[in-house]
Amino acid sequence: MKDFIPHYIGVTGVQTAREIETLVSAAAAAGIGPGQAHNLMLGALASPSTVQNQPPTHTSKPYRHVPSREDLVALLQSAQRHNIIGMVHVELHKTWPGTTRDGDAVIELLRYLGAHHLTPAVQLNGVLLPTDIVRIHHETGVRIVIQLRKELEELGESQLLDYLQAVAPAVSTILMDPSAGAGTTIDLAPALRLMRNIDQQLPNTFHFGFAGGLGGSTEAEIKQTSYIIAELSRAIPNGAFSVDVETKVRVPIEQPGIDRLDSALCAGYFSAVIAGRLSR
Repeated sequence: MKDFIPHYIGVTGVQTAREIETLVSAAAAAGIGPGQAHNLMLGALASPSTVQNQPPTHTSKPYRHVPSREDLVALLQSAQRHNIIGMVHVELHKTWPGTTRDGDAVIELLRYLGAHHLTPAVQLNGVLLPTDIVRIHHETGVRIVIQLRKELEELGESQLLDYLQAVAPAVSTILMDPSAGAGTTIDLAPALRLMRNIDQQLPNTFHFGFAGGLGGSTEAEIKQTSYIIAELSRAIPNGAFSVDVETKVRVPIEQPGIDRLDSALCAGYFSAVIAGRLSR
């Protein structure tokens, strides 16, 4: 049986172990975490070159990435101590068909983490051929999330289903994420329709996650997030889904073009998620 990732409420863009301490407390206050309906997932953004202390590649957002391999190890060790999901979100090429070099870099990074007794789930943010995705899983044993980006959806549904069938042995979760970190709110109707079509063609093969536009900084964002959670709870039995946030829980800092994770915005997001659960 496939080793599925537990359903989670995620925050992506965590950069230090210290941030985890704050977010674990805020999530627990909202009833999110070990022993609850949804676990807490804290995602670390990592370019394969960034974690080797080289200039970042394949991304325009280096400020959201973990600064070094040492920081990534400390972050994942902290998640492990708290019994929450620490996930590595690896930035890849965004154009089809991707590159085998990206697959090699992911494997090398995961072997480094394995040497520190860490086997985190990994989310692939970009495009890789099915053979490379299966190779990553085969060589490292990690649980894999693929980000269902527009580059994959543009294949058309028939080719997309063929792609998903090819990666099925390796992939635990499909993240419906047309926003891909841009903060654009997900359109639930087509996302749920595609989820149902995938599940009909490949039954009981994947868990599903949803991202795009979630947050808790304004009344409108709280209302929108609660609505999305309520709709997902109605559409998917037993709350068997995950959600993830990135852009809407960050605030600018003095340096132009740079932002940072904000614990108060994360707390607002957690509260909006719980409000959505209660209103379903």
